[in-house]
Amino acid sequence: EADQTATCKDFLQVQKEGGREVKRNTSTGKISHEVAEELALKEYEKYRIIQDKNYVSDLDREVKKLLKSTKKKI
Repeated sequence: EADQTATCKDFLQVQKEGGREVKRNTSTGKISHEVAEELALKEYEKYRIIQDKNYVSDLDREVKKLLKSTKKKI
């Protein structure tokens, strides 16, 4: 098996994030389809959990409005 340092090369990635310039070293290399799919699914699951926590339905908003208005009247 070949040594990774002999088969992979690092590249400097430069991009702008907001008003600042960010430089990162990235390593090129290959990963299998299965590994890439697993990583993507893990990231999607993290995103989905955050979205579920932040989601507020129209019904929930209306109930909250009603509760606020009844508390003001009391």
